[in-house]
Amino acid sequence: MNWLVFALGAAFLSAVAMVLRKKVLEVEKAVDFSTALALVNVFVSLPLFFWLDIQISIFLWFMIFLVGLTAAAGFLLMSKALKNMDISIVSPMRNIEPAFIAFFAFLFIGEVLTLIHIAGISLLIVGSYILELDVKKHDLLAPFGEMVGSKYVHLLMGSLVVYSISAVLGKYVLEFTSPVTLLFLSQFFVALVFLVYIKLFHSGFTDIKKGFSQAGWLVGVIAVLTVSYRLLQYNGMSLEYVSLVIPIKRLDTLFSTVVGGELFHENRLLHKVLACIIMILGASLVVLG
Repeated sequence: MNWLVFALGAAFLSAVAMVLRKKVLEVEKAVDFSTALALVNVFVSLPLFFWLDIQISIFLWFMIFLVGLTAAAGFLLMSKALKNMDISIVSPMRNIEPAFIAFFAFLFIGEVLTLIHIAGISLLIVGSYILELDVKKHDLLAPFGEMVGSKYVHLLMGSLVVYSISAVLGKYVLEFTSPVTLLFLSQFFVALVFLVYIKLFHSGFTDIKKGFSQAGWLVGVIAVLTVSYRLLQYNGMSLEYVSLVIPIKRLDTLFSTVVGGELFHENRLLHKVLACIIMILGASLVVLG
């Protein structure tokens, strides 16, 4: 049952990282923090360099760059949403990602959408609706208005779409190289993308310094947690079916909803936890399908 230990460990570390991200983003700009974290992620990952397989084709290098590019875009959009939304809203909504992955896998690499997939996606929709529903307003259509009208919900959904594309590209790459190679090189490209972006569209190294000074030692802790939970997840997936590991890993959304919601004194927490459980079940069905 080592795979279960790896999956639970990944869920716990991921949840802690998410709560700490929210804490940092309350006082820091999303792009400053994202760039600083991306750089520290590469530094923390340096020991993995000795296990890299760099004898790969130019096409595979390009595909890994696309993984990094889409992961960087997804992380920045997610950080902007997390900065301005309750963590007890953002965390459950992250469970929608497997539905997008299933759709893009069907679209780009020919995977089949089954009835189990559709049932899981239906539960995700129900969970999303419950998450936004405020029974005190007595308006059953209000959640649709919230989703359509909120700028930050759009950012969150955009991040999930881009993350899903990154996951499908990563799944393709893993057919030809090792998880360690993908993890290290994609994180290197994420950092490179953020460096170029912050130089072209912001104040460059001035903003990077702000990112480190405002986040302080927490950026290092979050980087260690991030690299560690990804390694644990990959190890779990190497020992057991992905369809068993990922649903356990998805418990991180429940942990961060409960702990983060309590820590930041967010409203309707029990209501959001119920929605999160429904969405975890939906995400599990999508993965199992």
